[in-house]
Amino acid sequence: MLVIPAIGSTGDAINERQLALALSRYCKIHIYTLVPLLGIFQLKKQLKKIQIPLQSIFFIIGFPLAINLLSQLIISFTLALLARLRRYDILYIRGGILSFYPAMLKKNYRIVTKLAALEEDEIKYYVIGKYKIKLSKVDFSIFKFFLNSIWRYVAYKTDILATPSPLLLAKFCERRLVSCNKSVVFAPAGVFFDKIIEKYNRTTSSNDVYNIGFIGLFEYWQGIENIIKAAHLLEKKGFPIKLILVGDGPMRDSIVTLCKEFRVNCIITGFVSHDEALKIMSKFDVLVLPSLKTSTTDSNVPIKVIEAWALGIPVVVTRHNIFDVIGARNLENVVFCEPNPVDVAKKIELVLSSSVLRERLALNGRSLAKMFDYNKTAKRIFNAASRRLYTS
Repeated sequence: MLVIPAIGSTGDAINERQLALALSRYCKIHIYTLVPLLGIFQLKKQLKKIQIPLQSIFFIIGFPLAINLLSQLIISFTLALLARLRRYDILYIRGGILSFYPAMLKKNYRIVTKLAALEEDEIKYYVIGKYKIKLSKVDFSIFKFFLNSIWRYVAYKTDILATPSPLLLAKFCERRLVSCNKSVVFAPAGVFFDKIIEKYNRTTSSNDVYNIGFIGLFEYWQGIENIIKAAHLLEKKGFPIKLILVGDGPMRDSIVTLCKEFRVNCIITGFVSHDEALKIMSKFDVLVLPSLKTSTTDSNVPIKVIEAWALGIPVVVTRHNIFDVIGARNLENVVFCEPNPVDVAKKIELVLSSSVLRERLALNGRSLAKMFDYNKTAKRIFNAASRRLYTS
């Protein structure tokens, strides 16, 4: 039984869907995914974008984010009842709130809880339709207290904690004041390496135009405004630039305004299927991600970086601590930048001006990507859960 965000075009949804596909090689899976109340009408369109057999998916209707914490607890209780009624052996649940009641009412099954982020660092406002309502200090304090209490209990009761990196695990244990001696499986984002190499042919643009790319949610911490301003600086120096922004999000309007202000040659695709995003990415000359440092960005290798490595695309990215942990070296596997327009432009120019550097980054990037194959991650999770199931 997997409880994951299987519907959508975000990196989280793509990552969990692909991990589910890899796990299906080892066991029969049932996927339970939350669908926002207003998202029901787009469900048919979303289903066309995923590769999971429909008979494996069950939908749970969510509620507006303004009451999301309460609705998640209600859904958590429902999941605990389902786990008992359907006699599942292993539950893989993304998030501590949804794991709460399955952990409390656990009987004859083992729980793998996915720690993907420190939620209070990601949520700054409610989202209701197109409207954003900023959290007050009181709301935020209550939210943090609630999260700490839930996660402490879940960390104590869950059988296995799955997390993208030891960095996030250490931050989690420090923030939640819990012990780190729990059974842990590292489950980062990844790729099906052989499949991506076989299906998506890397194509380079001519010197008539350089394709500078970004993929992701249009949020403040992504640093997209730095990419736009960097593209403007490069155009002033005579580089023919086409900026390709794949994604959408709350900052779309301000990004469009900024592109017009600096007269940058820019294409914004909106949300596209994972398959389409990879086809577009294969045409990038460089992927640029000058994100700000948060607990999540500093502790996770984004799925788009791993995919770019697999495709042999040079990556210019902020130097987050996770890159040191996995052994990624500047000018060997990636090109590190500061999240400001001048340095981003300087590092893009460095990549575009040196074919030797581009070839070295492509070769070494592919070697790193092989470390993140989903089949390896799925095998680690399945083996760890199976040992707990048959030895406890």
